Amino acid sequence: MDFSLKTFMHAGIGGSGLGFGSSGFVPLLFPSMPFTDFMMYFGAIAGAVVFILLYLYFVWQDR
Repeated sequence: MDFSLKTFMHAGIGGSGLGFGSSGFVPLLFPSMPFTDFMMYFGAIAGAVVFILLYLYFVWQDR
């Protein structure tokens, strides 16, 4: 697998969307915890970082 900037960006955007969407489950799991903007943005950033790191790992593994 060769490095592609387009795929790299897709990994970041897809991870951001997944993290943003999954952050909505926090109030369902912990009802006493209010849903804040920080949780929403942190979920998006964390998802993007995880997906980008996974992409870079698989590119590095395939070299």
